[in-house]
Amino acid sequence: MNGFNQKPPKAVNWLLRRFCDDLLIEDLLGDMEEEFHRNVAKYSILKAKRKYFSEALSLIFSSSIYRRKQSISIHPFAKYSNLIAMFKNYFIIAVRSLARNRFFTLINILGLAFGMSVTILYIGFVSSLLKFDQFHEHYDNIYRIVSKVDHKTRVLVEASSPLVSLVVLRQLFSASG
Repeated sequence: MNGFNQKPPKAVNWLLRRFCDDLLIEDLLGDMEEEFHRNVAKYSILKAKRKYFSEALSLIFSSSIYRRKQSISIHPFAKYSNLIAMFKNYFIIAVRSLARNRFFTLINILGLAFGMSVTILYIGFVSSLLKFDQFHEHYDNIYRIVSKVDHKTRVLVEASSPLVSLVVLRQLFSASG
C-alpha cells in the first residue's frame, strides 16, 4: 500500500499545535509527516502511527521546543524585541553625527532654544490674558470703561474715568436692570 495515501493521526497534530502555541511549528510537522510516510512504506500503518505518536511526545519534551519558546520572545519581528538596544544605537549615531557637524549643531540648538523660549513666553502671555479677572464671581459681566481725553496736540485713551461716571452708570443700570 502507498504511504502517501495515509494521513498522520489528527489528534497528535492537534496535541502538538495545542502545546506549542505560536511557535511556527509547520516545519516540524512537515518533517514529522515525511517521516510518517517513510515509516508507512517500511512498517505497518499501526506501527507508523505509534512511531509518529512517540516522536510527537519526544518533540514536546525536547529542548528544541524549549529553545523555540525562548527565542520567540526575541524574534526580529517581535513587537518589543530589542527596544533598549535600538534606542542605544540611535543615541550613539546621533551623538556621532552631532560631533561631526559642530557648527550646524550649534546653529540648530540655538535656534531650537530660541524658538522654544519664544513659544513659552507667548503661551504665558496668552494664558494670562485669558485668565484676567476670573477670580470674581461674575467675571463674565466685567466691563472696562475707557475715557478719551482730547488735548489740543493729541488724543489720549485711558483706562480710567472720573468719579461722576460711577453715579451715571449706577443710575443707568438700576433703571434697566
